[in-house]
Amino acid sequence: MSVEQVELPEIQIEDRLPTWLRLCISVGAIFFVACLAYEFAAEPGARTWSNAGKLLVAIFFCGVLIWNVLLSSKVRWTIRNNEIQIDKAWIYDRQEVEFVRSGEIALIKVDSESDDSGISYYIRLELYSGREIKSPPIANAQRARALKAEIANHLNVPHEYVTPRT
Repeated sequence: MSVEQVELPEIQIEDRLPTWLRLCISVGAIFFVACLAYEFAAEPGARTWSNAGKLLVAIFFCGVLIWNVLLSSKVRWTIRNNEIQIDKAWIYDRQEVEFVRSGEIALIKVDSESDDSGISYYIRLELYSGREIKSPPIANAQRARALKAEIANHLNVPHEYVTPRT
């Protein structure tokens, strides 16, 4: 009598900011800076140190916004039996693919981070190599715990798995 492993369906977790929205935010920030720069250059009364400082601050913050939106990667986890495929797609067509196998995982846990938009939950994988991998954000704690259990089932890893590597 042979026991066959049941093939569980794939699960995908994706980052929530689509490419079109990332591009729109970037174009809006560039347009805002361009309008401020035009106003500073075109109007003779606007060329003061105070307005120059405001322009530099706007350029800095819009630059940081563009950096975060355009140059950050869009991450997708595809959870299959015995592995997680992590795809990172950059806005300029560079893609990275990484595989995490079940034997590499030392711990699976749920973490949370809060920001202005609320609390985001993440699944954090700690590997035996010491490296940590954080999932794309998950909407609520209940969904994060359910995904953690699904990942443990797909990878055949106990839910609170911590053992020294032999």
